[in-house]
Amino acid sequence: MMTTMFTVRRVPATPTVDDRPPWLIVESESRMALLIENILSKLGWPTVGPVVSLEKAVPMARELELGGAVIDLDASEKLVYPVAQALANRGIPFVFISTLSRPRVRDDFRDRPTLAKRFLMERLRPLIRVVLATA
Repeated sequence: MMTTMFTVRRVPATPTVDDRPPWLIVESESRMALLIENILSKLGWPTVGPVVSLEKAVPMARELELGGAVIDLDASEKLVYPVAQALANRGIPFVFISTLSRPRVRDDFRDRPTLAKRFLMERLRPLIRVVLATA
């Protein structure tokens, strides 16, 4: 009697981290950036960043294949809005975050999701799912 050995390979129902384009993190606080990176990683998304300079962030937003972005509104307006505009021009979804419970968002970006940092852990995951579903 002959026995055949084989290995069953499971194919994941959702793409693996290696198959997905990364999310850009624009965040100046290293602890917050690490938290965002961990949340995205648990959702199966790789990340790029954190990026805190206009010289690096805008070209990345314009040129990289990205799955989305998380942008800190508390960073300089000179950084936030050029990055947001570059992403919007390409149809890449993004989420603003801020330490303020009611951050001031420029009029042309008021339709974008905004989340207070103190709620990041419990609300970022569902918000990212919604952003991706509507993108």
